[in-house]
Amino acid sequence: MQIIEKRYPVDILTANYRISGELRPLGNPTVYLNDASRTTLTIFDAMVVSLRPGIQMEPMAATALYVPKKELHVLILGKLTLEEIKPLPKVARIVCLTETYLLHGDFHMGMDTKVVDVFSMLAGPFFFASNIRITSLYTDAVSVHAAAGLAYVHHEAIKAFYVPDEEDSEISTQ
Repeated sequence: MQIIEKRYPVDILTANYRISGELRPLGNPTVYLNDASRTTLTIFDAMVVSLRPGIQMEPMAATALYVPKKELHVLILGKLTLEEIKPLPKVARIVCLTETYLLHGDFHMGMDTKVVDVFSMLAGPFFFASNIRITSLYTDAVSVHAAAGLAYVHHEAIKAFYVPDEEDSEISTQ
């Protein structure tokens, strides 16, 4: 069996930087991102922009940028489809707080997983979300407003989460 390297445009948000470029995972992106033997991701043709006020750094380009996975809050892969991911069937609308962002998204889990356990019971560190909206928490920081059909959220970045009152916590199955 041959493992195929795929190329995806990537948009990464950390607490301090926004990184764009290309990720070249081997095989299924979810398996690749959650591989415990890989502690660093290589982003090719990377562009790094500071998100913090007062940092005197012009946008920086790198042919290959090495980013520790634990630094990522959100990773958005372009050209990714649900068919490639085969997400878990149960979906819950969850709002997450990280140090820097407010995330609204549909998080995917197993049918027997309770929403309260979604980030502690499932394998990670990256959790798959669809229909995600991302907003900066700090008004003095560079404003980030992003949306994606499909994204990954690092569980260590999540400081708190809740299910919005106006929506049922188990909104659908696929």
